[in-house]
Amino acid sequence: MNRKRTVAAVLLILSVFSFFIPSFQLPYIDSKSSEYLNDTLKKLTITYATVRGLNAAVSVIKDSEMEIAPGGVGATIAVGEVVDPIDDLIERFSSILLISIASVGIQKAVFLAGTNLFFKLIGVFLFLLSLFFIFKKQWLFNLGIKIVAVAVLLRVMVPVSAFLTDYTYTAFFKESVEKAQSDISEIVEILKTDNNNSSSFIGKIKGFNVEEKVSLLKSYSSRLIDGIIVMLTAFIFQTVLLPLFAVWVMLKSVERIFSYF
Repeated sequence: MNRKRTVAAVLLILSVFSFFIPSFQLPYIDSKSSEYLNDTLKKLTITYATVRGLNAAVSVIKDSEMEIAPGGVGATIAVGEVVDPIDDLIERFSSILLISIASVGIQKAVFLAGTNLFFKLIGVFLFLLSLFFIFKKQWLFNLGIKIVAVAVLLRVMVPVSAFLTDYTYTAFFKESVEKAQSDISEIVEILKTDNNNSSSFIGKIKGFNVEEKVSLLKSYSSRLIDGIIVMLTAFIFQTVLLPLFAVWVMLKSVERIFSYF
């Protein structure tokens, strides 16, 4: 009996001590994960600002008219008829970007929570274990094991997920996304230029014939749509699908562990 009380007392002391242990870092993985989360959040925020600028520029030219004069007969078409599909796509892309920003923000919160709460959860486990040695109630031990499982999974889920996601993004999406961002930024600057300026979107097409005008409109539209679709695909995969897969793996792991206790 004295031995059990001694073990329980030691565990209780360790439990209290655990609450005062500062957060610890997993070598390399934590630093890479933190860098990935911060860089991704910054990248998404900049992209969102660029896309909102594109949306504002498109709104300005939507009501513009372009003289096409086919066969020498004067006629005009509304530029908005050409850019309406782009405007709709931009609105949907903006919504996806907000979801992506929220997803990365949640991952950062879980990462910090896992770092700061790990030893505190271990302290709860040690406290329950000390009670188990005193009262010999199996449910105390089982509950403690479950808490440890949650603590470990919470601690490693986001760092490992972020590490793998960063590797996947760099290997498959980074180059195409950077090119798409460059193209969109370039087009935004052209669209935002005053229409009376020869370097503006409308200014560029004033002296062209109808075929050239339509061709230039299609060229800008195609580059924008291609760029948005590339980034849309990359960001959904990077910030939505892979994190959801990580959560699914965590829940399945917790479920499997809980089934044994």
